[in-house]
Amino acid sequence: MKQPFNAYNYTEEGVPDGGSAFGIGFVISWQKGPRGRDAERAEPNGAFVETIIAAAAQRIEFYNRAGFACIENEDALHYLTKAMEALNHRTTRREREGVEGTHAKGEMDGGTRARREIPEDTFTQPDLPFDSE
Repeated sequence: MKQPFNAYNYTEEGVPDGGSAFGIGFVISWQKGPRGRDAERAEPNGAFVETIIAAAAQRIEFYNRAGFACIENEDALHYLTKAMEALNHRTTRREREGVEGTHAKGEMDGGTRARREIPEDTFTQPDLPFDSE
């Protein structure tokens, strides 16, 4: 069951620069800024999407071990795994292109590849209880 949540995404000079998401039982503070490369690589200062996906997958695996295994849980784990594979592939590609850890765009970043159309009502966000500005 999806519960209402609030999400705030910040940008600086047009690029992602942190943010947060929170709802009943969870608070996420997203990574703010690039981490840099090589010797200048900084420690993370917030969560990465990959970590949150892994946490969700772990919880579903726990349900399965606790006697609630079902085809829907297996489907969810399959798609979460596919999401992790896609994001890991992106990281590998960006490392190969020498832009991982920066806001520089790689060969396939920023619109050089056709975007998939996602129906507008796929992800809905609840009305915010206060101004997000």
